[in-house]
Amino acid sequence: MLNNTQAADSIINKLHTQPIKFSYRFLKALFDIEQDYDNRVIYRTRLNGSGRLAHHVTKADLQLATTLQKFVNVNGELVFTNRHMIYQQLRALYEAPVNKDQFYAAFEKFQFNRLISTSPDSPETIKVILHSYLEPNGDLGRFVLYPSLITSMHFSKLPLSHQKFYYYACGQQGDQRGKILQINFDSLYELLHRQEPGHIRRILVDLASHPFQDQQPLLKVGRMETNMFGRPKAVYQVNGALLPSYIAGEHYRESMPIKKGIRRLLKRLEGYFLASGCDNERWYQPAFLNELAALIKGKSENYIKYVMGRVTKLGQGSLYKASEMLEIIKSELCDKAAGMRLAIAESTNVLNYLTGSKLEFGKSIRDIPIGTFRRICKQILPKLEKTYGRPAAYGTLDYKRPSVELQELEKALDLHTLRIMAFKQQLDPGAFLDLTQDAYRIWQSDNSKPSDLMNWLVWKMDELPKWRMHPDPPSDFDLFQFIQTESTLT
Repeated sequence: MLNNTQAADSIINKLHTQPIKFSYRFLKALFDIEQDYDNRVIYRTRLNGSGRLAHHVTKADLQLATTLQKFVNVNGELVFTNRHMIYQQLRALYEAPVNKDQFYAAFEKFQFNRLISTSPDSPETIKVILHSYLEPNGDLGRFVLYPSLITSMHFSKLPLSHQKFYYYACGQQGDQRGKILQINFDSLYELLHRQEPGHIRRILVDLASHPFQDQQPLLKVGRMETNMFGRPKAVYQVNGALLPSYIAGEHYRESMPIKKGIRRLLKRLEGYFLASGCDNERWYQPAFLNELAALIKGKSENYIKYVMGRVTKLGQGSLYKASEMLEIIKSELCDKAAGMRLAIAESTNVLNYLTGSKLEFGKSIRDIPIGTFRRICKQILPKLEKTYGRPAAYGTLDYKRPSVELQELEKALDLHTLRIMAFKQQLDPGAFLDLTQDAYRIWQSDNSKPSDLMNWLVWKMDELPKWRMHPDPPSDFDLFQFIQTESTLT
């Protein structure tokens, strides 16, 4: 096997730059669709279009399968994409790509044979699932590392039978670079659909004798022999000089490009989460941000703000994985209508009185006209605060925070009197404590007179917000029922 230095110094250096990591299980599933080759079942890409053979592998199928392997994620999925975007990546990957009609026919064939399935994951994009990519236990399992020569013009011009045998041979060779392999022609008849031994012999000879690049053939060994029963067999060995060496890591995968509208939204999400100090959380990853951006694209401003705030709350302390957070967000939002109304309930503080499931509450309110629901929230909030709210402070102790700094400031200023004033005026305790912390910094920096600093504090207290009642509903409180009974707008 070539080591890293040898790979870098290969006589065909270009072929080692972008190897393609291909699931062996998916490769086998692709070839297995030809088990019904002789039945000549057809499928149609259009309602009145011409029929195409559903169980015949074509060059377009090989190109589509290879492209999917290049861009699939670790879960065996391509997310927030569409068929046009996949075809554009195929065109960029191959020097001689199949045309658009051939690509769409291959895509439909893959769906017909359950190699892939699709589902919408945003208003404009789909998720593509590769069903045979992972093993049943969820691991990748065995894989084949193909050289990027399979995307070259030269390889694309080879007959389909030659291409299929090379794909098959690389899969069998694996990392046994020096081993000579054998297979009976009876098995190759099913793979290549050639019944005459002379045809298969010609494929072996062509691949082993014709220079592919820089005088190097695709096979180092390729000949026909007879087995112990006198039947023909293929003896072959893939040319190791053209094969890349495997280096562990995720660098074999590439991400699908993101649509322009999603890119703009992605920048906004990055800025918001950075400002919120979330960049060190384990869920803060490019893949998560991409999926979140596509999820909220095209939604209202209130909807977007609600999702960003909810992600920030869920992500505190990294209790959830990125995938878990996405599922929570999706289930809570229900759909666009419920999400918009949940955002209004959040912005008006009504949602803080919810004790049950956001999912169920969202389903209950999503049919209320948006303007009406906004007025309902404003109308019932005072009733909620009066019935199920508790004061933010019960006395002056709620305006006191144990700290060395404030103890020092207490010796110079009459903070107790200020706390009495703050409590009588129902000022927000958190805002008052922040103000006293600012006073300490000023006192330390410019040695202000205690009387001047005291006057400054009294003056700044006039700018502090009043407290809001803290929600404290009983555990069995039904917010939607409260809306129905207390609002005059329902």
